[in-house]
Amino acid sequence: MAIVLMLVLELGLDICTHYGVLASTATAGAGNDAEDASKPLGLWDAYFSTMEVNFPDPNGLRSMLEVWTFGAYPAVLEYLFALFDMPDMMAVTRVTVCSEGWGSISRSTSLLYYIAYILYFWVLCVPVVSWIFGCYLYLCVNWLHIHYDESFSALRIPHYKSFLRMQILENGNLQMFAIGIRKVPRKWTRNIDQSTSSDTKHESADFKASPSKWCPAPGQCGSKDTAGCGAEVVDYLLVPKKSHKNSLY
Repeated sequence: MAIVLMLVLELGLDICTHYGVLASTATAGAGNDAEDASKPLGLWDAYFSTMEVNFPDPNGLRSMLEVWTFGAYPAVLEYLFALFDMPDMMAVTRVTVCSEGWGSISRSTSLLYYIAYILYFWVLCVPVVSWIFGCYLYLCVNWLHIHYDESFSALRIPHYKSFLRMQILENGNLQMFAIGIRKVPRKWTRNIDQSTSSDTKHESADFKASPSKWCPAPGQCGSKDTAGCGAEVVDYLLVPKKSHKNSLY
């Protein structure tokens, strides 16, 4: 799949280059000779050639700026143009490498090309791989009846939460309760049913009728009351104690 997506990306660059959408060539006669007219122009090259034709510099101010800034003036602008016009930079680099080889470009240009290629490859891969994995989970849940946990996690549904509670009885049997709620409230209010009298305020929360200080706000459970958010036993399992001596129970 990765090779197929890389071929699709290369095909897209080739089609855009072929029809002149990216890496357009210079126009002969507009300050360019016949040799330069066949070379692909990036955004920086097009900007620089247009500036040379329409905004001449007879006093050599650009050359002085280049000397005063130790070459940072044109270099920073060139890298900024390459950064904000990655598709054109990729197409120009690709055409240059295919015609003149890797030795015709600098290391910084090669690094920008690889960075841009990885970014666009990632943008292309994410939706395709997500769609394939989503189809896989859909088929597994609806036809094979597996991967329920992975599918539920991918849906990011905040409701239908549950936990498992286990208890070892006096006779050695193990009973397990799957306790869950169907809807998780988003808003909470003070529980007015909680007792605050002096004789029960130090009582353990396990023995109180309303142990929690907070309760779901009205309307959070699909009705005016808060009964819809109550916990319920989803499943029950009893594991009997084994009688042989090497039993774990």
